[in-house]
Amino acid sequence: MYISLIGFAFVLRALVIAFYRPHPIVSDFAPIGVVACLTLFQSYFMYDYPNLFLFSACFLFLYQRKWTLFYVLFALTCFSKETAILLPFVFFLNRREPQFRNRFWRHFFGQSAIWVIITIFLRYVFRHNPGQLVEFQLLKRNIPIVLDPASYFQFDALLLPRDLNLLLIALLAVLVCRNWKKKPLFMRKSLAILIPLVGLGFFFGIIDEMRIYYEVVPIVFMLCLPTIQQIYKVRYGTDDLEAGAGLECL
Repeated sequence: MYISLIGFAFVLRALVIAFYRPHPIVSDFAPIGVVACLTLFQSYFMYDYPNLFLFSACFLFLYQRKWTLFYVLFALTCFSKETAILLPFVFFLNRREPQFRNRFWRHFFGQSAIWVIITIFLRYVFRHNPGQLVEFQLLKRNIPIVLDPASYFQFDALLLPRDLNLLLIALLAVLVCRNWKKKPLFMRKSLAILIPLVGLGFFFGIIDEMRIYYEVVPIVFMLCLPTIQQIYKVRYGTDDLEAGAGLECL
């Protein structure tokens, strides 16, 4: 788990350098700040941080079009957690010009097929284990959480916001949305995975657990970073933001 957090920090550093021209202090220390913040939230399962690292690394290699590394780690991510299916969705959202259509569909269906094969394989291997295929949490956990006003004003013993705290959600929304159109298009499109992530979490997860949103953490971080730098007047440059518009040269 600790190795995964260290790897995650290095992935964030690589993302910052790939999308922005930051001061070395920003690229070196901002990822450490994210890791420090993550450790303030409870993580219940040993696969949470490894899945965070694997998904984020796949996200980086998908953007960089390093396909060998991407597919190796994508397979491992599929073994780690079913939410790996969101990576083909990221790929689909960032498709490019029509001249690359054939390659695009090969990649898209190839990723989807890998996920289906591994998921079926895992279901078969563990078919005799007790329990259900998925846990349906909508009625017994999530609706009561959503309907309870106290759920939106939770703090821990150190007065840090937790769970569905509205102050934390509002702060992140402001940091993400400020100067929205000036932020990398690749990241703006990729943020759409939050929609199926929240939807799946509402039915099959615990809606107020931070861990079910780990897949979107690197995207939110990348969208918040320019705003934070502007607030603290840290000089930075931005690479061609339209470079994130799609995956040219598929």
